[in-house]
Amino acid sequence: MLRSTPDPDLLPCSLPARKNHDKLCNNFGLQLLSLCKENNPCIVNGRLENGQFTYHSVHGNKHVASTVDYVICNTDNYESVENLCVCDISEFSDNCCIVFSLNVNNSCLSSNDRFVQDTIIWDNLHHKDVFQENLCSKADEFNFLNDKLLSGNININECMDGLSSLMHDISFETFAKTVSNKPDKSKRLNPSWFNNECKLAKNVFYNAKRLFNRVSTNENKLLFLNARNHFCYVKRRAKRLFFSKKKILD
Repeated sequence: MLRSTPDPDLLPCSLPARKNHDKLCNNFGLQLLSLCKENNPCIVNGRLENGQFTYHSVHGNKHVASTVDYVICNTDNYESVENLCVCDISEFSDNCCIVFSLNVNNSCLSSNDRFVQDTIIWDNLHHKDVFQENLCSKADEFNFLNDKLLSGNININECMDGLSSLMHDISFETFAKTVSNKPDKSKRLNPSWFNNECKLAKNVFYNAKRLFNRVSTNENKLLFLNARNHFCYVKRRAKRLFFSKKKILD
């Protein structure tokens, strides 16, 4: 939870002032603010949207909300973040999803398009000997990394980065293949443990959700949150009972 009013002397003049519905700030929020002030990151929440809460739950049959999820970037890259919004509360979590886009060139796939990519596919049966030969051919580079580490010219992290890059290059040279994939359009089915009680709780939840979306009152929000919590509880119980029974039968 972070303050809604940052120190204006610490912000680049090009950044808009930050809004926040959450007016409280705990120790974690203070630490995050201190990190931003000292290292120049920028909290995007409240600048590209109106500072909505990102956490909703029920405590003592009362609705509680706070801001605990953030999009943070370097101030130099702030202009690259666009269309940030906090999604509506859902059945999946007390925390709301944050959606945003980056102003980069995007290529969109239609449902019938395929995309092509290079990937490493391990093949011990046909390429094991070739892989060993390629490893041996890079012995000088492995020894070079080892000597630099022992002499203190690089630290262990730099050595591991170099080793990882070297292993990736050798693996890619040996096992790389170009694959073509088509987006999966198959319909998602409910899992085996999703019983009739889950279906009933799901219907109650979605009815409460539709009501809240139509009439966003505090009463309807509380109804929605309680229905969501009950739906999650029913799913957890059904899943636990299903796998306990399956374990006994096995």
